[in-house]
Amino acid sequence: MRLALLIVVSLVPAGLQAGPPVAVPLAPLRFVSRLPAGADRESSGIVRSRTTADLFWTHNDSGDEPRIYPLHRDGTPYRADTRPGVVIEGASHVDWEDIATLEDGRLVIADLGNNANARQDLAIYLVAEPRPEADCSVPAVTIPVRYPDQVAFPPAGAQRNFDCEALFTVGQTIFVLTKHRGDSRTALYRLNDPQPGRVNAFERLGDYDIGGMVVAADCDPDGKRLLVLTMQTIWLFERDDLATPFFSGRISSRPYFLPQAEGICFADAETALLTDEVLDSLFEVKLSELRPVMGR
Repeated sequence: MRLALLIVVSLVPAGLQAGPPVAVPLAPLRFVSRLPAGADRESSGIVRSRTTADLFWTHNDSGDEPRIYPLHRDGTPYRADTRPGVVIEGASHVDWEDIATLEDGRLVIADLGNNANARQDLAIYLVAEPRPEADCSVPAVTIPVRYPDQVAFPPAGAQRNFDCEALFTVGQTIFVLTKHRGDSRTALYRLNDPQPGRVNAFERLGDYDIGGMVVAADCDPDGKRLLVLTMQTIWLFERDDLATPFFSGRISSRPYFLPQAEGICFADAETALLTDEVLDSLFEVKLSELRPVMGR
């Protein structure tokens, strides 16, 4: 099944408008499968393993136990039992919003959902990747985090820009992108030298007018291609070297439609996988279907 419609949009960021909006066909999404039991409750993040071929990890939004679920690329589970998934010991499940992998293979889980911008217990969990076929649990290392520029909990409505549903890594370094309610931008933060046992402050690196609320992100293993998902658009930021900021490189994007997509990852160099919370399903899109952003 393919989803392809028309939508009237502009693919030019604010400040680069070159003309009136035009009719753009939505990115063609291919249905892959329904998500299996456990992962189908409210899938909010997905990532490809760096250590095991044909292994992807997903997790649910708020309301689930602290579990992650192993999938094959076609959406089938590694195990089918009455309590699927792997328990993350020592972790709270307040509002898990994304998952990534470090270069050494560890999983990074973002408990950073902050709809009201009032949380002061934000955390990132580091987890040794478990065996996907095993019935097991794994301990988490808890990294408490905060935004250095948030001073009120919650801030005034126009400043409620400290929600986060997008986390990615470059090598061993963790980055997050914020979901804004006060404007159409997203801010990029880096977590330097994360330490358990104390609250770690992100470092703000910059921002970008992405035109909507960011709900997921993933970076390729080389650290040069960054996928970002908003509620309406799939974005691809590409750079030639690690010293170049992502927002200064080549940018492609295309609108799409799903009821509530909240997870995205590279399935391979040419394909992205998306999960949708409402449809409880896995979709894919070819990155060649994205279009260069004018003015870049």
